[in-house]
Amino acid sequence: MALLIHDQRLTRRVGAAVLAVTVLVVVFVVTVLDRMETDGVHVRVYFTQATAFSEGAPVQIAGQTIGKLTSIAMVPANQCGPGHPLEGTGGLVAVATIDPAWARRIPANAEFFIGARSVFAPRYLEIGAPPRHALPDRPIREGDQVRGVDPPNLDRLLQRTWDNLTELKTFVDTIRPWTVDITVSAQALGATVLSLEPSPGAFDAIDAEVQGAASDARRIVMDALEGTFDPAAFRRLAARVRVVVGSLEDTSDQIGARLTLLRYALRRAGDQLPKDVRATLDRALAAGQAAMKEAGRVLGEMRGMMDDASWGKGTIGALAGDLELIDDFKEVVKVLKRHPWRVVAPPQSGD
Repeated sequence: MALLIHDQRLTRRVGAAVLAVTVLVVVFVVTVLDRMETDGVHVRVYFTQATAFSEGAPVQIAGQTIGKLTSIAMVPANQCGPGHPLEGTGGLVAVATIDPAWARRIPANAEFFIGARSVFAPRYLEIGAPPRHALPDRPIREGDQVRGVDPPNLDRLLQRTWDNLTELKTFVDTIRPWTVDITVSAQALGATVLSLEPSPGAFDAIDAEVQGAASDARRIVMDALEGTFDPAAFRRLAARVRVVVGSLEDTSDQIGARLTLLRYALRRAGDQLPKDVRATLDRALAAGQAAMKEAGRVLGEMRGMMDDASWGKGTIGALAGDLELIDDFKEVVKVLKRHPWRVVAPPQSGD
């Protein structure tokens, strides 16, 4: 009988001990362990709306993980009084637990936003520099409340895209009449220019000559940059440009003669033409004469420059005729390609 009573007491003591240990473990897990795992500086980040991120998401700065989101909760609008980051709107709050060593480097006015490495990658809380190049504020502290940058809302994005498309359509509809007028005017101008062509295909031939001369000039420049400048090639280019200039001068003379005939025809027409038509033709004739005068001046300068180059006059001619200078130029190009530091910066000892 005594042994039975002793066994019952022992059972009760063991049960009480087990129960006490269980209670202590529960208290430790619920309170102490949670605090041990979230040791750090706690910052409350508020968003009006945010999706696709969850508790446990990392907190990063410049690609470095410095903490994690320990909780995310809704914030009703009626709890957002004056001065609250979500005043009048409500939203949600994400509590970020940040490594104290990093918290001392993060200003309170830093930018907090949701980031991701790709469209379908997990989201994380990113911390960036203060917006609009603002000066850094004090470091963040325990319990700080900051306003995060709301991620783009899909509905808002679609609405903005639709608004932009609508504005684009309105703009296109507005300029369509002007586009038609410009097209008609361009066609009329093209017909006028072709009517002034001295002979069929003259303009095409001149264009081909100009393009060929330009190609030769580009080739000479590239050769010079490679250190293989050829004076003979430049003289050939000068001769080719003189041919082009001669063709342009002949064409200019013939067009000038046609403009003279047109001016004579307008004088003979007198008052037989309507005033608006006469004014338009007079303006076109004046513009054509001014253009021909400017073309003559440019052609004269081109011919003079090519003549100087052929006779070794002027800067270009002197460069093309000075063989020693050309050799020096080639040597400089080689130095630039092989040892650019000899030109960019003074040589150091041992170089």
